Amino acid sequence: MKNLASSPVVFLLFLIFSKSLFSQNLRLADSLHQRILLEKNDSSLSILYSILADEFYNPNLDSAEALVRRGCFFAKKSGCTTCLIECFRGYGYAKNRRYLLDESIAFYDTAQVLAEKSKNWCVLADIFSNKGGAFNRKKDYETALKWNRKAVELYETSGCPPARAFVLNFNLSSNLSNMGRGEESLAPLRKAVEAAERSGNVSHRLIGLKTMANRLIDAQKPEESKSFALRSLQLSRSIGDKFGETEALYMLGMAAAMQHQDEINYGYMKQALEIFGDSQDLFMKNQLYSAAAVACAYSGRDEEALEILKVAYPLAQKQDALSSLTNCLRAFGKAFQLQNKLDEAEKYFLEAVELTDEYPEQSLLRSVAKNSLFDFYKHAGLWEKALQVQQDYQKMLDEQHNNDQQIQLAVLETELRFHKDAADRDRQLAARDLDFLNLKNEKLQADFLFSKQGRELLARQLEAEKQEANLLVLQNSEREKTLENAALDAEINQKSAENKAKSAELSLQSTQIRLQQLLFGLLSIGLLASFWWGFSFFKKRQKQNILTLRANISRDLHDDLGSEISSISLASFAAARSGDPERMRPALENIAGQSQKLVEDMRDIVWSLNPTNDTFDKLLARVRQFAAQVFENQEKVSLKFFTSGDPKTLKLDPEARRHIYLFLKEAINNIGKYADCTEATVTVNIKKDHFLIEIRDNGLGFDPKSVAEGNGLPNLRVRAAAVGGDFEVVSGAGKGTLIRLSCRFFR
Repeated sequence: MKNLASSPVVFLLFLIFSKSLFSQNLRLADSLHQRILLEKNDSSLSILYSILADEFYNPNLDSAEALVRRGCFFAKKSGCTTCLIECFRGYGYAKNRRYLLDESIAFYDTAQVLAEKSKNWCVLADIFSNKGGAFNRKKDYETALKWNRKAVELYETSGCPPARAFVLNFNLSSNLSNMGRGEESLAPLRKAVEAAERSGNVSHRLIGLKTMANRLIDAQKPEESKSFALRSLQLSRSIGDKFGETEALYMLGMAAAMQHQDEINYGYMKQALEIFGDSQDLFMKNQLYSAAAVACAYSGRDEEALEILKVAYPLAQKQDALSSLTNCLRAFGKAFQLQNKLDEAEKYFLEAVELTDEYPEQSLLRSVAKNSLFDFYKHAGLWEKALQVQQDYQKMLDEQHNNDQQIQLAVLETELRFHKDAADRDRQLAARDLDFLNLKNEKLQADFLFSKQGRELLARQLEAEKQEANLLVLQNSEREKTLENAALDAEINQKSAENKAKSAELSLQSTQIRLQQLLFGLLSIGLLASFWWGFSFFKKRQKQNILTLRANISRDLHDDLGSEISSISLASFAAARSGDPERMRPALENIAGQSQKLVEDMRDIVWSLNPTNDTFDKLLARVRQFAAQVFENQEKVSLKFFTSGDPKTLKLDPEARRHIYLFLKEAINNIGKYADCTEATVTVNIKKDHFLIEIRDNGLGFDPKSVAEGNGLPNLRVRAAAVGGDFEVVSGAGKGTLIRLSCRFFR
């Protein structure tokens, strides 16, 4: 059975099968046909069939499934794990295209188990992305986002080939778009398009261009969308891809519709329907027929629109596709309006508005539905109703604006769930992160030693150069003196007999010159001594700063991280000694919490050392991030920040920035733990030569004298004293608490 592919029976069956299968792409058929006939290895045959199936999912889904079945036959025959993974992925993708999403996810789950057992991380990243795509189509967007982000994260940490970047980023972009996060979806989509252009993959380029055209339509940029749609149309025609040509014409029609070019829209949709023919792709059929019905209705072809709606409307209802249902209802309304059946028309327009109002995140569809109803009332002369629709539309825009903060909160909740799912892997990587930290500390010590040796060598070189310069100055001075003395002696000897008075005058001038030279020499020596003293002082100051920084880093690592690592070690030992799963669970949860705190403390240390964070605005941004984490689960607390002045102009040295950050962190943490308040404010007032920080809450309050050693007050005083600031606490039982720090600038 090993040479089954070369037997006469298989050869005859393959010829019969390939006659219809390869009619879509003859050149690809010929090359793969020859390769399959020559191939004797079952594993290779399975992979070849999988590759060929990829080319037929769009043009002929039935043929693609047939090729997947052939590939699975040889995969099971060979026992190749990689081949079996591709087999189940192929089945899953085919079921996905037919909207059999539960079956699709089941096949992907099987492929995932095989990939995890074989530790094929790159393929596992692809499978995560496939599952994300299936859940995305199933409208379980949060689950889809979890799998898509896992896929991208695994891809980036596993050193996978760059060719995989397109699919992973594309699926993540689609997921974010379906969640109503259009702006956020553009970044991964651009990465996907760039990856397709670099790899030269025609299929990926085609998908990227079509998707970009579609997103630009959603962004209401029809002109820019046209350029991508035209490129997609040219590429589809060059490779004979009828499905891609259909999608490109559909995009061009949508762009024309946005510009109210109804006849042009109708022309594009008519061409798309002719090319689409009897394709079995239900997703594209749903979109195309509903859009074609709208194009017919709004171009004045009401009878043709109603005829197309006989196919489009039941299909949209079956698949529960919001955009297609909206289009169908608008097409019904416009068609009946053209037939002067105004009651019927109003019913469908109102139904479109009510349907889209159920999905507040679909702002574009809601706008289209309300504008259609507004145009109907306006043309029918129902001005009061038209005004009411316009007012509802404005109210919708206001509500959408007010809901931005709630949407951001939902995004943060999704991010939190994603990070909780990744906690297990973080615990496994904790040991490796600590080893990396130790290596990094050793490297810092080596760099410091090397820097110290370099500075000492530079100082010796400067000293030698100074000595040479001094010697050269002295030699030149001696030479000048010798020459001047010789000239004066000769002149004196020559004219001594003639004019003694002139000789005396020359002698006086010579004395003055010597005094000037002496003063110049003393001044030069004084300047050199001042320069040497300044250089020595600077060198000593730099060395002291480095020693101080090292001491602070050592103290932070020992105080903040040492105790937490010891706690994790003791908890791990206790859990291992217990042997009881029920007793191990609390210990493991405690280890997880301590590990998370260890990571946060490490991030604080790294942040405080980063020179790019020296400005006051970066400090305030870090404090806001910490405050959001503290009050994340305290919904009753309203936290507000107020800043006056320009924090970007205030630059802090690392030590001052560190103490001020820890001061604010301690104060906010005390509010979260002890205040039991409903309102908390942080006010920063930046003036010409100093700044003032006030942290205020309306909580329980306390007597500062009676709890002098509690609530972190000693730590606050230490931090304030470290930056030379004035610290004040004003509180009382039931009166809330005010903490004030006033400090001059650290430049």
